[in-house]
Amino acid sequence: MDERSDVRAEEAPKGPVVCDVLAYYVPYTHDRNDWGIYFVRETINRDFGRLSEYLSQTKNITGIEKGLALYLYVPLIFVHEFTHHVFEDMKLSKGKYKYDKSEERVCEYTALP
Repeated sequence: MDERSDVRAEEAPKGPVVCDVLAYYVPYTHDRNDWGIYFVRETINRDFGRLSEYLSQTKNITGIEKGLALYLYVPLIFVHEFTHHVFEDMKLSKGKYKYDKSEERVCEYTALP
């Protein structure tokens, strides 16, 4: 993660930015210089801590499964946000990009194994 990852959700740029709880996506059609995926580190740390605590107390999950869940945590957030980027490319190839909330279901589906 680079220094952009320290941004808080309330500090996300205004405009057509796709804001999710753990990260947000700034479309390149909105900002050619600072487009990309930004992680909200403070929220991720809190959520990751809760997940770790839950997994440590869960008896019916093996150690390997617990480790895998923790290992995949941030990459799955990335996949979710990257799917927003894919939607931008698809829509732009057909004319103009505009975020539609219905994309969120596909982004969630894509990131949840």
